[in-house]
Amino acid sequence: RVTWLLWTCEDTAHGWRDTAKNSNAAALTCIARHRLLYSPSMKSKTAVIAIGGHALSNSDHAKTFSDEFANTARTGRAIAELIRDGWSVVMTHGNGPQVGHLLTVMEKANEGGATHALPLFMCSAQTQGSIGLMLQQALGNALHNLGIARPVISMITQVRVDPDDPGLLIPSKPVGPHFDAAQAQRLKQERGWIMQQRNNGQWRRVVPSPIPKEIIERDAILAMLAANCVPIAVGGGGIPVIQTAEGLHGVDAVIDKDRSSALLAHQLDTELLVICTAVPYVMIDFQRPTERIITRTSPEALKQWAHEGQFEPGSMGPKIEAVLQFVDRPGRRAVICDDFHLLDASRGTAGTQIHLAST
Repeated sequence: RVTWLLWTCEDTAHGWRDTAKNSNAAALTCIARHRLLYSPSMKSKTAVIAIGGHALSNSDHAKTFSDEFANTARTGRAIAELIRDGWSVVMTHGNGPQVGHLLTVMEKANEGGATHALPLFMCSAQTQGSIGLMLQQALGNALHNLGIARPVISMITQVRVDPDDPGLLIPSKPVGPHFDAAQAQRLKQERGWIMQQRNNGQWRRVVPSPIPKEIIERDAILAMLAANCVPIAVGGGGIPVIQTAEGLHGVDAVIDKDRSSALLAHQLDTELLVICTAVPYVMIDFQRPTERIITRTSPEALKQWAHEGQFEPGSMGPKIEAVLQFVDRPGRRAVICDDFHLLDASRGTAGTQIHLAST
């Protein structure tokens, strides 16, 4: 918890003065005006929790809004338990299935002349808003039911990328549903989609996916944490933007949410990064007779398995890269798990736990 004893902020040049005694709202005003940044050391435990798009949709097939909202409610209850357990949380989320669906809807509507098509980065912005609202309501309701007064705030988040990133030229990020070979060939011919075969033999559409370089709204996220709020940020990996002489401009791509979540956790210097996905553990020799579950490991072991090609690009591969990016010093821990075991994973008793080897 953050306790605000007394804040007095003043700027004689602009003629204002703020005094806050045990007031989160006024303290937030002071932070915004003076850019006084929250440090995670002010709180006992801070975690970035990254929720996968598939963990929310729970299916590659069409689902109703009610189905997806029910999955979101389950996720909200799990994260509320973490907060009750003493964690300060920043939530992030994926949007692969959702942004692929929205992009298809927009393209179909444009083909029929019903409306104009939206660029991909705007589709990402729309899914940030829709998924953010579902998570905001789900977590807010769960916290209310636990008797915890904690504001939950969804933030449209931009993430700067390098305009020369080769990922903008070579599509690699899967979005939308799975297709069989015949469907994939038809979509390639009719719509010009770039399709990629997955390890399960099915096909998915792939889009450009650059590496995240900077969380534009980082300071605002810090201010929310300082005001004892739960931010929902970098949804779908964040809206990719490039910096030009005129300012920020969106680019048509989808950033991997695990990479952006790791960057955010690194910039906030949190103790824990949880990547919540559809599987309860990292597995070696996945879907082979020699398949085995990994419960505890080190970055060094993950690097070796990645070198051996154990982790599929666009699936588990980016999660492993994100973990390796974050767990670069003592005191940091990452977990890959499903949302059914989120609380136990935060306590170190479920999922795949990754930390530096003891010396």
